[in-house]
Amino acid sequence: MADARVSQLLERFGIDHIGDNEITRASGGQLQRAAICRAIVMVTHDPPVTARADRIIY
Repeated sequence: MADARVSQLLERFGIDHIGDNEITRASGGQLQRAAICRAIVMVTHDPPVTARADRIIY
């Protein structure tokens, strides 16, 4: 399940083609997008959205 989610996020951010490549061949922008894919951070003030989170930091 996690592998499918990773593939989905890599595709969504337009970096699915670098998934199996050597990391040193990725550009700075591609590395930043990969970091976002790993973090899955969300910022909101909407209580119903917040209620769905696994972890909340105020």
